Amino acid sequence: MANMDRRGEEGQIGLVALVVTLLLVGVLSAILLGTDLAGSGTGLGDSVGVGSANDIEAKTTLSDAVTAVQGAAAAGGYAVVSVATITASDPTLHFTTGATTSPFLISIATSASSSTPAAPTPGAPSPGSPITTAPSPTTLPGGVTLPGGKGIPGFASGSADAREVDDVSGGSVSMAVYADSGTCWYAWLAPGEAWYGAETDQKSCAAPQLALPPSPGAVGPTAIGWQQNTFPVA
Repeated sequence: MANMDRRGEEGQIGLVALVVTLLLVGVLSAILLGTDLAGSGTGLGDSVGVGSANDIEAKTTLSDAVTAVQGAAAAGGYAVVSVATITASDPTLHFTTGATTSPFLISIATSASSSTPAAPTPGAPSPGSPITTAPSPTTLPGGVTLPGGKGIPGFASGSADAREVDDVSGGSVSMAVYADSGTCWYAWLAPGEAWYGAETDQKSCAAPQLALPPSPGAVGPTAIGWQQNTFPVA
């Protein structure tokens, strides 16, 4: 009986020693792993999988905001879109007119019209000249409309110049969100236009105030890379 008791005690001591050894190995491994990550400048947020998840999170927020802005613009045009009209459509969205460092806080900027008017069509009256009307079938010069029609002083009716002025005068909305990966994601909306952009290696994001559509380009750390209708690859 005494031998059995002694064997039982030895077994318990051996089990305790094994558990303590395993705990020590685990602690030491964690310390060594943490030191290695810190020394190499690698963190959890820097991994490819986590970075992609952060970008998806930010783009989802921006996509929801785009839907809300388009809904608000459907009622009165982009020139009258405001934070109040957007949040009335989607109260879960949060906006700032300054910079953002969050995938859930959206930086927003609006533009009612272009500060630089388009060049007039050659031979047309100068901008600011009065609009006149005349009965059909009179042949009218550029910038003149028939009764009931809408004319733009200084631009030929129906010309590309006139359409550009119409589009710009409709207003625009630009937005930006920040992903924890360091990428800024952007959207620019105007009548019949939707552009998406990205800029890498940033500390914060601010929506650019653009009256005219952006130009397409490559994504990088020094400039926004824009793409029409879909998000660019960052």
